[in-house]
Amino acid sequence: MNWDIVIGHTDTIQNLKAMLGAGRMPHALLFAGPEGIGKTLVANILSAALLCSDSIRPCGSCLSCRQMIQGVHPDFTLVQPDGASIRIEQIRALQHQVSLVPYLAGRRVIIIENSEKMTAQAANSLLKILEEPPEHAVFILIAAGKQMLLDTVLSRCLVVPFYPVPWQQLAVALVDRGYPQEQAEVAARLGNGRMGTALHLLEPDGMRLRDKAFEFLTALHSSENLLWTAPAEWEKFNRPEIIAILRHCSLLLRDMLVYSLVLDTAVVFNLDLSRQLAEQAAYWRQTSLLSAFKEITIAEKAVYANGNIRLIIEALLIKLRELAKGGMHVAGSSWSTI
Repeated sequence: MNWDIVIGHTDTIQNLKAMLGAGRMPHALLFAGPEGIGKTLVANILSAALLCSDSIRPCGSCLSCRQMIQGVHPDFTLVQPDGASIRIEQIRALQHQVSLVPYLAGRRVIIIENSEKMTAQAANSLLKILEEPPEHAVFILIAAGKQMLLDTVLSRCLVVPFYPVPWQQLAVALVDRGYPQEQAEVAARLGNGRMGTALHLLEPDGMRLRDKAFEFLTALHSSENLLWTAPAEWEKFNRPEIIAILRHCSLLLRDMLVYSLVLDTAVVFNLDLSRQLAEQAAYWRQTSLLSAFKEITIAEKAVYANGNIRLIIEALLIKLRELAKGGMHVAGSSWSTI
């Protein structure tokens, strides 16, 4: 476990190293950025560095580093949601832990994952700790965005933003890890600058939801029964999966639009589907593709708001089928639906 395994975030790592070397680490940091971007990885490496006993931190070989790798360091605490939230009981237990003198290292380090999921009571309890933190304690909060925390908690933290990494840099890193070039490029582009997301897409079943989205869009032109069969199929997925499918639909439509403008498959995100996307682009007018983006965004927001899945998908299908009419091609082949 060392800084070299982190892809991107160069300025962030340099700043953390500088604070570490100068002995000016804040008592509380907030790592803010989208899921899969590398916040947790950097938090774990920083934790190991804070507890490391070597001059080059983290060294990976001292007792503290070995215990961090094994997940048994007595001065390290990880707080995660218990179910859907982080409860006040967890923060009260944490308050007792941080009051104890460090056992092995010179400080205690606490990572709070998904800190935006703290209940109001838990957040206020944490605030009391952050207002008068023990000298030996360092808190690293991890959240999808700083706006998701109480302002009073936010004011006690140094915010460390994490930004997407250029897809070209991700692709090189993935190839270095042994992934084939085309698969690496597709995952890097679809990963939206997030290494964790790209690695998930490269898992054996990682493209399942993308493929479902493509099947759905191609079926718009051919399946007469789509309006009756698709909504029931969509109900088999949970809400996060439905949102992921809708986002993949948006990216696929984006690829069709870009191809229709420049007639070059090299600019599409879904490189492995470039031939099929070029064929599908002919079914759509460019203005209709733009309108389809809007309709998918509306549907995604409705799913987020716990709307009725069947009604949302039925309404989306009606609108997309209407928008898909009038391209150069007339559909005649049969495609499966999701």
